[in-house]
Amino acid sequence: MPYQDAYTFFSPTRLVVGRGSRAQILDLLNTRNCSTPLIVTDKGLVAAGVVELVTNHLDDAGIPYATYDGVMPNPPIKVVDECVGAYRSGRCDSIVIVGGGSSIDTAKCAGVLATNGGEIASYFGSGNV
Repeated sequence: MPYQDAYTFFSPTRLVVGRGSRAQILDLLNTRNCSTPLIVTDKGLVAAGVVELVTNHLDDAGIPYATYDGVMPNPPIKVVDECVGAYRSGRCDSIVIVGGGSSIDTAKCAGVLATNGGEIASYFGSGNV
């Protein structure tokens, strides 16, 4: 089987992963009528210039955005709360993730809170998150 270097997953959250995926950001934002995304990432990817590759597309299109770069491995509740705070203070209407599993986990939890409110621990049943 040939190596698969890109894919899209939708359930209903859409994940676009792989080479060239950042080129799809503008179309995805437009399709969903989103105008102000929150970029969720970590400080290492900011320092490496990876986040700038994404924000350059937004800057060139004149799309305002906010950035949350406090993601850490196995993110604690504090990180999710900070992320949703950045979403709200930036008046964001969408999330763009630059990074891997911890960034995805943080962004998904922040999205739940931004949409539904409450505290993230209450979404996990026992509250022992």
